[in-house]
Amino acid sequence: MRRFWVYGVLVAAVALIGFQLYQAYANELALNNQYQKAKAATDALVSSNQDLAQQVQYYSDPHNLEKDVREQTNYRSPNEKLIITTPQQ
Repeated sequence: MRRFWVYGVLVAAVALIGFQLYQAYANELALNNQYQKAKAATDALVSSNQDLAQQVQYYSDPHNLEKDVREQTNYRSPNEKLIITTPQQ
């Protein structure tokens, strides 16, 4: 009878340890998933930051800034002449 109780306690202890190991593994999977999402968001922000840094460097040159503003607004200086060419038919 005593042997039955010892085996019963051992089985219960092994079941408890197994359940706790399962919970730890499930926790690890959830944390790994959160880490992957955070890493993807961080990588996207780093890429965006690099693109913005390149644009800042490009537009820090006044010639590039003027060129883009002229393209977007069809602006011309008062002393510029506009010539329109059409193909002959």
